[in-house]
Amino acid sequence: MYIRVPFSIVYLQNLTDLKLNDVNLTELPSDFGRLVNLRTLELRDNMLKDLPSSFVSLKNLECIDLASNMFEEMPSCLCQLIQLRELWLDSNEISSLLSDIKKLKNLKCFDISENDLEFLPEEISGLESLTDFYISQNYLQLLPNGIGNLSELTVFKVDSNRLLSLPMSLGKCTSLQELVLKENEISSFPESIGQLKNLRTLIADCNKLSSLPSEICNLTQLSVLSLRDNCLYYLPEDIGILKNLQVLDLCGNRIGLIAGSSSCAFWTSLEDQGSSVVKTFVEMSVSIPNFFSLLSCIVYSSLYRVFERAHLHFHERFLCDVGFRNHILAIFGSSELSGLQVP
Repeated sequence: MYIRVPFSIVYLQNLTDLKLNDVNLTELPSDFGRLVNLRTLELRDNMLKDLPSSFVSLKNLECIDLASNMFEEMPSCLCQLIQLRELWLDSNEISSLLSDIKKLKNLKCFDISENDLEFLPEEISGLESLTDFYISQNYLQLLPNGIGNLSELTVFKVDSNRLLSLPMSLGKCTSLQELVLKENEISSFPESIGQLKNLRTLIADCNKLSSLPSEICNLTQLSVLSLRDNCLYYLPEDIGILKNLQVLDLCGNRIGLIAGSSSCAFWTSLEDQGSSVVKTFVEMSVSIPNFFSLLSCIVYSSLYRVFERAHLHFHERFLCDVGFRNHILAIFGSSELSGLQVP
């Protein structure tokens, strides 16, 4: 059953909030723009394909939710609503963004996830107030250099695209705190990633990373670093600098060497963090002896507490290896081995 909003709704001149989510709407009244006091408009989960031309009169709108409709193009009238703070266009069929999007100088949150975008226009750089940008599940292969002009950006999610690389200009987004890049085809990070000094969460699972730039060790505010299912063989020598790290996920890589003086300092620092919960998941498939050369750098009494607090999980297939078990027994002894958290 399809619903049509009665024409008389346009006479509700005092409306500031209108919510018509999930009511099978197929169109809005042609004079919908007469609701000039609207500040919030929610039309999520309907069957809208276009907006009436009168929509440009809604100059006071600050939040529009048009997610999960049937838009194939970004409605041009949206670019005239310069007071917009939030724009939700996720889960439509939009294939491109308009160059006039640069007019939305006050926009803070923009969600264009789950659409059919193959590129972003350079004019995206005009969104100078943007703090939250979601473009997950599209078909992007590249990001425009203009992305570096988004100096207020704090959350950037561009997962499940086809990105091959990241622009050097990304390093200019120095307010960035959360960067999600999982399920792309990125083979390397630019050196400029080290300029993201406020970054706390970096998730790049399921890419094609074979190494990390040493500059990643400049991200001293990182608490979550997830690089699951890449092609990494080693970590940077100075990884020990990241003393705020609480989650390090390297499962599905081929880490054969985590040793080195700085790395030892990293593991030792886990003990010094007291009750902070540090979860480190490392699936090693190359060199168990190299791993234990690291462990031998830490005194016995500290080592057990590091494992206990870090909740370091050994991959179960190594527990079946006689040599692996003997190494553990030699370091911990049979009684303390039972205290380790083993999957």
